[in-house]
Amino acid sequence: IGGSAGTTGNSGGLVIRGADIEDITAHSLGMLALSKDESSYVNSIIIKKNSKMNETFGRKYQFKGETLDVYVLQGESTNPYESDLLYKYVISGMPKGQKNEFDVNFLYNANGVVEVNAVLSNGQSLTARQCEITESISEVITRLTAEREEAKKRSQIEVMLMLDTSGSMSGEPVAEAKRAMHGFVNTLNLEGGAKVAVIDFADKGSWACRFSSDKGTIARAIDGISIDGHNGWGNAFAPLNNFGTSFEKRDTTRIVVVLTDGIWLHQDTEINASSRVRGDGVFIYAIGFGSADKGFLEKIASEGGAHKVDLSKLTDTFKDIASSIATEMG
Repeated sequence: IGGSAGTTGNSGGLVIRGADIEDITAHSLGMLALSKDESSYVNSIIIKKNSKMNETFGRKYQFKGETLDVYVLQGESTNPYESDLLYKYVISGMPKGQKNEFDVNFLYNANGVVEVNAVLSNGQSLTARQCEITESISEVITRLTAEREEAKKRSQIEVMLMLDTSGSMSGEPVAEAKRAMHGFVNTLNLEGGAKVAVIDFADKGSWACRFSSDKGTIARAIDGISIDGHNGWGNAFAPLNNFGTSFEKRDTTRIVVVLTDGIWLHQDTEINASSRVRGDGVFIYAIGFGSADKGFLEKIASEGGAHKVDLSKLTDTFKDIASSIATEMG
């Protein structure tokens, strides 16, 4: 209990007026959060010791995800191992696929219970639900660290875009394919760890761009693709057999997106190569339009990765695939 002192004119003695008595917090209260450099977990203090009860205190945080576990800690140190774990709240309702800025607010009520709520920067209230605690603070930090490492691995993605540049792609097909590829790259989170390479193929194949996270470099490579016979005019090249495992790293998420409008000459070679590539952990999307054989696309693609579409739907298809990849990265 804390209070303020006052005097009475009658006795001249020191008295405590009831109206001046205030409940104050005996300990600081915070939440488990990543440090600014994201190298460790800290007790991010929200209510400092000796603060008034029944008042709301808050801090701003950023988070990319749909739900956030808030672990309420009691202690003066920023070291969470020197703090007591009091409550767990689950905050939900965050917009998908983006990093959100929001306020986490604590109120220490008259019953000695910490009430938690969260509000997005646009004023939208989020749902905060109290849950049972089943772990110690040490177990929580160990689990969260492991989850972050796994998420980091997922965010390191290498994507290989393979574009058919045989003679039948000239004109509107290649123009639409380039628009679709631009849309794909713009949808990915290149700053979050994605790299993209571009390969064009016909009777031969070549790198238009090796793996890069620089949007300008990738865009120039896509813009530079043309149907000019530099790789021939037919479909004699086997891109999966020749490039399917040409990634920079093995401990990343590896994805091939191949686009074609025709019938490939060496289909059996590519079916066998696809099996080998997928067996190595690479996910293959096979997109076709025009004369492309849907049955062949399904044989070379990973499960759910084959798409036979109209040319007008190409950009939307590429964006949908990129959104799916971006969600996995998140």
